[in-house]
Amino acid sequence: MRNGRVICLLFILAPHLAAAAVDISVDGPSESANGFTAYTVNSPYQARPTQIEVLPPDVMAPGETYPVLYLLPVNDGIMNQWGSGIVEARRHDLANRFKVVCVSPEYDYTPWYGNHPSDPALQQETYLLEVVMPAIEARYPVVPGKGGRILLGFSKSGFGAMAIALRNLDRIGKAAAWDAPLMMTSPFPNEEEMMRVFVSQENFDPYCVPALVEIHASAELQAGPSRLVLVSNGSETGSIPELHALLEGHKMPHRFLVDQRREHTWTSDWLPVVTEMLFAPDHT
Repeated sequence: MRNGRVICLLFILAPHLAAAAVDISVDGPSESANGFTAYTVNSPYQARPTQIEVLPPDVMAPGETYPVLYLLPVNDGIMNQWGSGIVEARRHDLANRFKVVCVSPEYDYTPWYGNHPSDPALQQETYLLEVVMPAIEARYPVVPGKGGRILLGFSKSGFGAMAIALRNLDRIGKAAAWDAPLMMTSPFPNEEEMMRVFVSQENFDPYCVPALVEIHASAELQAGPSRLVLVSNGSETGSIPELHALLEGHKMPHRFLVDQRREHTWTSDWLPVVTEMLFAPDHT
């Protein structure tokens, strides 16, 4: 219990440095059940060993660096009824088309991308930032710093992509969400897995996307190129169009599209649309 308290204290005082004080091991490469290069991770931020699946471009030129597209899962494990982002990335040849390293991190518990207020083994945001990203950056020739880190998700992982990006603008370059509940101002009381991660309104508040937009309304997001991509699933109304309107009101550069109506899964061919928007050049 003493070690657990020390870890939790580090989250409060120095969340970006917490990994330096704990025992993390990364084994591999091996091959995942999906047929990808995989690394097995042991860290205190997940309750069991987890895998990181990686899909790099077929040819990586010597001396070149590549951005990393983190395809955030909507489920624990590496595959379920909603499919897999990295399997879809392979099907659409995204690594080669966009010259990007595609990465899918496994979670041991359904990810809502927050840090539990007291359980050291349920630190989902910290796991991504302090375990997954350093593991990839130590093993692949990637663009250094925030410019090489791009988050993409849908549904709850779209929420996670936006919340983590907005909480860490100094560390995340871009984020994209498709068909995601981005305008939540409180955790869903009947959503058991969400409540298991966030526990309370107090712990959810720092992840509230519209509140994070307000915090950055006159800061970094108003300057420079577009860093956020929002794609609605065939509807002019709802959470994503509402966030688009909020960003528009604050004159924050972003990209927005009302997509055609698609099935709410990784497999419904929306991923290339969103990826194209992420990598399209900004107009000058």
